[in-house]
Amino acid sequence: AAWGTIILGLLGLAWAQGPVRKAVKDVKIGINEAIAGALGLTYSHDCEPGQPFELAKECRLLPSHDRASFEDQWSGTIGDIPFMLHETKLEERRGSGKHRRWVTVFQGVVMSVGYDRRFHGTTLLARDKAFRTFFGGRKDYIKVVGKELAHAQMTHPDFEDKFDIYTSDQVEARHLIDPIYIERLIALERSYHAQNVATIFHEGSLVVTLKAG
Repeated sequence: AAWGTIILGLLGLAWAQGPVRKAVKDVKIGINEAIAGALGLTYSHDCEPGQPFELAKECRLLPSHDRASFEDQWSGTIGDIPFMLHETKLEERRGSGKHRRWVTVFQGVVMSVGYDRRFHGTTLLARDKAFRTFFGGRKDYIKVVGKELAHAQMTHPDFEDKFDIYTSDQVEARHLIDPIYIERLIALERSYHAQNVATIFHEGSLVVTLKAG
């Protein structure tokens, strides 16, 4: 009888909260659609991940997971530049038996920015030693998107302590990634109160991942 009372109470609470959640969601959508419209962008509360997410996953900038959810997509053009951003939550099933639970392994932003030309190679920028050998050292080569990318040495000392670059085109990588670019990337990370910012230059777009609340 006690358990029955508790279950009925929880069901009643869930039923009562349903209209509140819907009202909050409707207000959120209305506000964001108005902001997006003023900026010439499009906002969608529910969305599908698309190619930028698949590229980030293939380049191992996102952790392995068992389920994924996506929301709050902003898309359109800023000037002549195509732009897309959405929130991503990745979860992994851990434990066994009654101890099985869902653990969030990534919650943050996946963003893509288009370029007016295709890149000659593929260049990946990640946090220092994001790609490690069995013994914990930094890898000299990684293989992603069907290409072998080599570690690129950069001359800026502060850069070497924070990031690693892997690329299939050393000359292009040095042209794309310089101290000013790194400063802007860190500023972006700070503006989201985020961490572990990473980027991919591939074909005609730049993809950025940010781990944030």
